[in-house]
Amino acid sequence: MRVIDERFSSPDYAPPKLPAVAMELMRMSQDANMDRAQLVRVLERDALLAASVLRRARSPEFAGNHPATDLSQAIGRLGMRQLSDLVLLESLRGEVFRAPGYEEVMTALADHGQVTATIARIVCKVCGLPGEYAYMCGLLHDVGMQAALLVLSHRKRRSPPLELVWPAILASHEEAGAKIAEAWKLPPHIKQVMRLHHCVVDRGFPNAMAAAVHVAESTALELGFGHGGPEAELDPSAWTAAAELLELSDAKLAEIRAQAVVAVDSIEGLSKH
Repeated sequence: MRVIDERFSSPDYAPPKLPAVAMELMRMSQDANMDRAQLVRVLERDALLAASVLRRARSPEFAGNHPATDLSQAIGRLGMRQLSDLVLLESLRGEVFRAPGYEEVMTALADHGQVTATIARIVCKVCGLPGEYAYMCGLLHDVGMQAALLVLSHRKRRSPPLELVWPAILASHEEAGAKIAEAWKLPPHIKQVMRLHHCVVDRGFPNAMAAAVHVAESTALELGFGHGGPEAELDPSAWTAAAELLELSDAKLAEIRAQAVVAVDSIEGLSKH
């Protein structure tokens, strides 16, 4: 659809902005030497986000024998990377990503991203890859689709039917995601994954994290967590390239799927689409 291409290619296109507190926390969490008290002060400015951080720290995965009782303890339990991932997850489900007329598909995309992110960590673990940014890459891989739906929903005209615009959304979402990565000042390697997760090779150079996200997305689709739009099969050549790059044997794939079922079942509030 022409309006999507024109909007994304326009020099004045402004990607959706994360809430100010989320942006600041994302920036601060990339500094391993950041003072925890500073993080607490910023987090206290957003009551809902603070409550989510405390709730996550008190979950069985992090609570231990003595659950966190305040934000400082919660941040200490989660660590910088978990904090950053949680802040991003909550932001993608917040008011910034509301698209009137496309509520159902936006929810499906948020669920799809969370499931893919969860499985991406598993893929990295099973395949022996460094997985520090796996969750964030999985969470953001299709954010360009959400951005396209926001563009369409904010037009003065009535939002067009999803089935009419979906091919254009699929075609443009990787480059749109890369623009969002730039606007949010995400690390370059995350931007690359957002741009490459459907081809996993860029100018002859394979990208292992893009391959991991591709496998994670494929597994998410198999488990019933699709994009919410008319589903299109992933490029089989991309799957082959990803599997070869990750040395993905049948045994590894079975292990990924088994662990994915358990992990996804533990995520609250999801529904298959």
